[in-house]
Amino acid sequence: MKRSDSLLISNFSIRTQGTAMASLIHMQKILLNRAQHFPSIEKAIEWSVKGGPLRNIDSARISIPSTLKYDESKECYTYRTPLEKTEKYWKGWYEGLSDKFLSCPVQKILLLAGTDRLDRALTIGQMQGKFQMIVVRHTGHAIQEDVPEEFASRILNFISRNKIGPNGVEIPGLIKKWQH
Repeated sequence: MKRSDSLLISNFSIRTQGTAMASLIHMQKILLNRAQHFPSIEKAIEWSVKGGPLRNIDSARISIPSTLKYDESKECYTYRTPLEKTEKYWKGWYEGLSDKFLSCPVQKILLLAGTDRLDRALTIGQMQGKFQMIVVRHTGHAIQEDVPEEFASRILNFISRNKIGPNGVEIPGLIKKWQH
């Protein structure tokens, strides 16, 4: 791959294109089964870690409050964005995503949560060395929230190793403990 002063970092945090497209038929059911109302923000944070999408309570305390609004008529907190009303856009969010990722002419890293399966395009691209792939185990789909230190370390290591920037980049105190 030609050296570039740019990079593309992708966290296919929900799923890779193939898995996401196959999962869309289940999304309405998933949304209907998630908690819809919370008596307090702390209860919403607790739910997000115990039964929801996150695994890191500290991160949830930062990210969850902004996703909620207080509903005066119901006297509880509800989601600010009604995701179920965005269904007509879901397919478009993922169609061609893998090809777009692969076609970017920059250094690329793909972070996957757990053992997400790659679609055909990403599998071929990975075998051809078109991007660095890292599977981050023991996380939910929000890698950057579940293990922020590991996420940051892996990104910093990638930037440093690929000498991103006009003269490369040296990052003081670069944490390499996650590197294999």
